[in-house]
Amino acid sequence: MLYYGDRPVVPVPGAIAAHDMKQGVAIYLLYVLLNFNVGGTTTTNPYTGQTTTTGGTFLPTGPLIAGGNMLGAAMANNNFRAELEAYDLTNRIIRPGETAYGLVCLRETNVAPLRLELRTVASAAPAPAAPGAVPAGLPVRN
Repeated sequence: MLYYGDRPVVPVPGAIAAHDMKQGVAIYLLYVLLNFNVGGTTTTNPYTGQTTTTGGTFLPTGPLIAGGNMLGAAMANNNFRAELEAYDLTNRIIRPGETAYGLVCLRETNVAPLRLELRTVASAAPAPAAPGAVPAGLPVRN
C-alpha cells in the first residue's frame, strides 16, 4: 500500500495522468495573428501627424509559427503518453528480489513524504483450522 503522508493514496494509471497533464494545442492558434510587413516606404504628414506605409512585402509568418508549435505540442503529448504507459508501475507485480524501475503518477497538489508498505502473500499464512479439527502432524487416537 502506498501512503502519502498519513493517508493511503491510489496511483493513477499513466493514460489518465497524461490526459490531465497534456499541453494545450489550440492556444498556439493565437500566433496566426503575428505577421510581418518587410520593406516599403513610410511617410508622415507634417500637418496631421498621420503615418502611412506603402509598398513592402507581406510575410505570413503567423500560420507557420502556429502550425510548428501545434505540431510540436501534439508530438510532445503523444511521446509523454507513450512514456507514462511504458514505465507505469500501477498494478505491476514485483517478485521477491526483483528490481523494478518505472513511474508512479499521483493526483496530489501538496508535498508529503511517500511510504510504501509491502503486501504479504495470502497463501504464505496457514489457513485457520475448523473448530474440532485435529491439527496436522498430531497423532489421532481412537
